[in-house]
Amino acid sequence: MRRVQVSRPGAGKRLLDPETGAVRETLLPLIHGVEVIHYYLPGRQTTGTFHAHRPGTVELFVVMAGQLVVQAGEEQVSLAAGDVAALAADVAHSLSNPGGAPCTFVLFIVPPA
Repeated sequence: MRRVQVSRPGAGKRLLDPETGAVRETLLPLIHGVEVIHYYLPGRQTTGTFHAHRPGTVELFVVMAGQLVVQAGEEQVSLAAGDVAALAADVAHSLSNPGGAPCTFVLFIVPPA
């Protein structure tokens, strides 16, 4: 592996949800099992429910713009631009944007050690 890896805009795998307009783009190839993903979630949209990951998996959210609600099991937290949150991702979880403006965030999915 090179000491410095660079990913240019548009170089990653891009997935578009045609129903919600949500866009998920991989920013870097897996490094030590860590996924780095840029999300665009239009206003008043949700990602739906994601399955629980293996115990010990953590998802880190860095909100760049807009509002993001993270629902994990029975727990819910509201985030805004500049907020950073860590989620123990071993429960079903979902993401939603309650605001009218788009939400953009970077998601790091970190597997258990």
